[in-house]
Amino acid sequence: MSTESIGSSRRLLIADNDSDVCRTLEDRLEAYGFCGAVAVDGAAALALLEAERFDRLIDIDVPQRDGTKGLRAPRHHLPLLPVLVISVSIACIQAMKHSSPQLNGDLLKPFMTTEFKTALTQCVSQQRIT
Repeated sequence: MSTESIGSSRRLLIADNDSDVCRTLEDRLEAYGFCGAVAVDGAAALALLEAERFDRLIDIDVPQRDGTKGLRAPRHHLPLLPVLVISVSIACIQAMKHSSPQLNGDLLKPFMTTEFKTALTQCVSQQRIT
């Protein structure tokens, strides 16, 4: 495991329609010691959330669900699942914060990998209640 490990083998779900972004973040997650899974749209993300156990959700403007609807659905099904939202829109992030006060972190695109690591570290430091 890398010396920069923060993951302790936690499982994270990345939801985004851009396969390049997914691959990059999945690579970063592995470097940080996480086990990542990828969903390319909102329906796939919800199916994975219902079928498997994840420690965190990284929601990146998933298609077929705008961000606020995409965030509400996992909160409805898994209300204790910490969520890190990544978006190109400050307005979208603010709307998500308003609709889901339990949002665990946010990051504005474009971002540096160091910013991603910081946001991820803050998100994972919050305990998941089982």
